[in-house]
Amino acid sequence: MNGLLSEKLIEDKKQEILDYLDKYPVTSINGVNNKNQTKYIISNKYEDEYVINHGKGSKSKGSKKWKDDPRVWINIHTRYEKDELKGLLIQIKCKSFRWLGGKNNDKKKFSEKWGFPINNTNIDYSVWNGEILNFKVMDDAILTFKPSEDYFNDFLEECYNVYEANRVKLGIEHLNEPTVLIAETNVDVNKQEEIEDYLYQIEVHELSRLSKRVEIVDIRVEKPLKSDKAISEKYKRNVQKGKNAIVDADFLCEVNTNHKVFVSKVTGKNYVEAHHLIPMEFQDKFAASVDVEANIVSLCVTCHKKLHHAVFEEKEETLNMLYKKRVSRLLKCGIKISKKILFSWYE
Repeated sequence: MNGLLSEKLIEDKKQEILDYLDKYPVTSINGVNNKNQTKYIISNKYEDEYVINHGKGSKSKGSKKWKDDPRVWINIHTRYEKDELKGLLIQIKCKSFRWLGGKNNDKKKFSEKWGFPINNTNIDYSVWNGEILNFKVMDDAILTFKPSEDYFNDFLEECYNVYEANRVKLGIEHLNEPTVLIAETNVDVNKQEEIEDYLYQIEVHELSRLSKRVEIVDIRVEKPLKSDKAISEKYKRNVQKGKNAIVDADFLCEVNTNHKVFVSKVTGKNYVEAHHLIPMEFQDKFAASVDVEANIVSLCVTCHKKLHHAVFEEKEETLNMLYKKRVSRLLKCGIKISKKILFSWYE
């Protein structure tokens, strides 16, 4: 189809993708180097700031590559090969496993996880450094590819959460700048906490695919390292610990084993989430690590959300049950806490 592939066809497909992205609070702007008719997708919050810093006449124009700029989520540009129009290159910031250059097995693993086509010669993809998806739509695929396809839509949703987490972090880091509103930033901190937990649950869930049970020994563990990425929590959470707790509970809710919401397509088992009974934000109050299986409970989605968002009166009974189940195990891990203090952190 090379002879029929026109600039208009490619630009129409590019616009179709941009229109589809309107479901997110983002906007498209012209790229710094626009010889390939590049479009950057950025948060609406950055539109004015980005134009000032990177627009026509700006002294800082081109000073930072889009890959290194947390304001930019997606880069879409026309792809040429030997000066011949080929299609589109869509580059999306994401969170994926690190690919080993040129290894076809990595592509197969990625396809199995997300459902991306693997035998379509006109749709190609790879993940750079585990952080950027390079997605090529070429030749005939320009006519047939739809951004609303399930695999692309599902991938976009998770990638937006990663981008939003980075965007919120950027806003917190610039708290002293006069353009940042304190009230808005407080809202962003709460949203950051939810995003961090969402990403943690995804990692635990993916690891739980390998649901081999390990023997859990409740012993004192040194504090984990402080995170250089998170905002709402100061310490890194060990995904393996969360996975161990879920597998040990047989993928059941520890509040009520009859709480079965749906079967996970990843594990083939009842979907549950890992919850730190003593929240990680209170790690500084303990000499030993609270990121241990004794402090991690397996909960259905409803019970988990209840502990985070319900009024205290509605979650007191659940907390009381979980405290009784875990207090002796916590002591073995060098963690001593009264019910009164624990409850006060949930009020």
